[in-house]
Amino acid sequence: MAEQSHAQRRGVALLSVQNIDVCYGEVQVVRNCSLEVRQGEIVALFGGNGAGKTTMLRAISGLVKPNAGRVIFDGEVISSLEAHQLPELGLAHVPEGRHVFPQMTVQENLEMGAYAPRVRARRHENMAAVFELFPALKERRKAAAGVLSGGQQQMLAIGRGLMAEPKLLLLDEPSLGLAPAVVAALFETISKTRALGVTVLLVEQNLWESMEIADWYYLVATGEIVSSDVPGKLREDKAFRRVYLGI
Repeated sequence: MAEQSHAQRRGVALLSVQNIDVCYGEVQVVRNCSLEVRQGEIVALFGGNGAGKTTMLRAISGLVKPNAGRVIFDGEVISSLEAHQLPELGLAHVPEGRHVFPQMTVQENLEMGAYAPRVRARRHENMAAVFELFPALKERRKAAAGVLSGGQQQMLAIGRGLMAEPKLLLLDEPSLGLAPAVVAALFETISKTRALGVTVLLVEQNLWESMEIADWYYLVATGEIVSSDVPGKLREDKAFRRVYLGI
């Protein structure tokens, strides 16, 4: 059972995950998990390796189907929809590992993010907004994505997600493998996505950087959400002390 905070959260729930189970074959990876992401928030989802965080994002974005429970996005049950249908509704997923198209240019990769019919006509305006957020991508717009640095490829992956004009952006381990200076700049940019009207659900091993920009967090352990609260309460969180510090 998750330890719930008495802190007040503002706004309406853009995403509501309700009691989902997810199994890979006979192995249950996520157990009875519920969480909310409210309009305008940055919510951090963290826990140890293998805790089930990535699987939760995959269940939200339609890459795997929950065995029980449901996912509600912007008032609509989306649990039965396919992954390719969700960008049209305003949900974008930037998975772990970047997954850019290495032989395509930066500009071509970004254009791939605008394939949904509702945003296709605004791809030039959206690309300009991405270039404003990531000036390094504008400088290298004609370069093949495969020759970019790791940090630039991560910028490109996030930029491609933003091309879909998402209401909700799912980010899975965006800082993985990046140099500390690049990580700091990346988190600053993620924080700036609020100005674009984007709500963010962030999975990250970089705990303290995440807490600097998050409005709320959920702690996952062995496939279950064991606590949630405002970031300022993290050090007092008994579940956090038990999971991370062994206290």
